[in-house]
Amino acid sequence: MLSEWNEALMIKNLWNIADGKETLWVKWANLLELMAKVRYNIVKNIGNGKKTNMWYDQWSRFGVLKDTISTRSIHNAKLSESMSVNEMISNNQWRWPHEWYDQYLMLSNLTVPQLDNKEDITYWKKNNGSLCEFSSKVAWEHISQQESMVRWNKVVWFSQCNPRMAFILWMAVKERLQTQDRIMK
Repeated sequence: MLSEWNEALMIKNLWNIADGKETLWVKWANLLELMAKVRYNIVKNIGNGKKTNMWYDQWSRFGVLKDTISTRSIHNAKLSESMSVNEMISNNQWRWPHEWYDQYLMLSNLTVPQLDNKEDITYWKKNNGSLCEFSSKVAWEHISQQESMVRWNKVVWFSQCNPRMAFILWMAVKERLQTQDRIMK
């Protein structure tokens, strides 16, 4: 009885997502969508390995291991999906199941990180591949379309410009003014 009730409430949440309702659950689902967009931009540098997920974080040179190793393989090996890199290392050796070396050839080339007492560090990977500290600016640069500078920008936007007039001129240059001929179309 309780499981059916729980299922019905989960279906209601799915309905709210599909219907575009402004609920906290829908906002959370949208956040998860954003996470999927930027997951390859979040890179972990291993310190002690305790705050880096073995499967879902990008910490190795092979990227996110979950993209290669299936959930079924993880569960069949009796490993946890929430396992940290630290938990997967024992005596400076990986704790891979032996059959994985044949199944996932790249594992034999995955070097064991040297764990220390420092915290793991999270970096943002820019579009050019370089790593940096996260900021809203770098996130914006990632999601925005970077266009080249146009020749007319200084004519429209300058320090003493009237913002209203600059906006109208900008709309005219972009051919987006609602003139009579455009309205008639």
